[in-house]
Amino acid sequence: MELRVVSTYDPANWGAFVQRNIRSWLEHLDAEFVIYHEGAEPPLQRDRIVWRQWEDIPGAQDFMRECEGFPPARGIFGKSYDYNFDAWKFSRKVFAQCDAADEGGELLLWLDSDVEMVRSLSTEKISELLTGLPMATYQRPGYHSETGVVIWDMRQREAQEFFRGYRALYENRRIFCLPSGWHDCWALDYVAEKTGMPVANLTRGGRDFQSPHYQSLHVVPDSELGAYLRHDKGMRKHAA
Repeated sequence: MELRVVSTYDPANWGAFVQRNIRSWLEHLDAEFVIYHEGAEPPLQRDRIVWRQWEDIPGAQDFMRECEGFPPARGIFGKSYDYNFDAWKFSRKVFAQCDAADEGGELLLWLDSDVEMVRSLSTEKISELLTGLPMATYQRPGYHSETGVVIWDMRQREAQEFFRGYRALYENRRIFCLPSGWHDCWALDYVAEKTGMPVANLTRGGRDFQSPHYQSLHVVPDSELGAYLRHDKGMRKHAA
């Protein structure tokens, strides 16, 4: 089974942790890597990496220009900032995911650039985590999913339908109608629910939300994938 890994990153973080993490993916994953960049192409060249200019994704720059002229779309409300509504920042993930999904294929794995692989992870294991379903995410009760790691089986019709709805949410600007927030996590959960797509739960304990595994919103370390990767969220990524 073929695996493609897709990601994007903030150029300001290339030297801090992005380059290190990409090297760890190359070491521990047997995959093709489609990584979207802004500005100059990074100096890291490998046969398995396909570098793509983020600005070349259809519709991406138009969306960004509209956000730049609308402060709430950047999470700015007067003198305060709310990351939950920063569509300008987090839409980069969505456009990259949708562009990579256009190529179909078999397994598609999203990794945030602050994810470091610490142990080799087989394509077969990644496929098993889907449990036969079209998408797998880390679910958290009463809150949005954790989307630093997301898996899709692009051979399944439901996955293709999901991406059509995901893209349309931004193309039609309906992302700004979501009441809870406008970043990619809220968008992903909304589209999955609207399309009725069954989703595998990567959080240990399945959907038993009374399980002790749900005591923290940082559910990745306690999961099955916790032995294979480290997700250095927030300030932890700079201290790793």
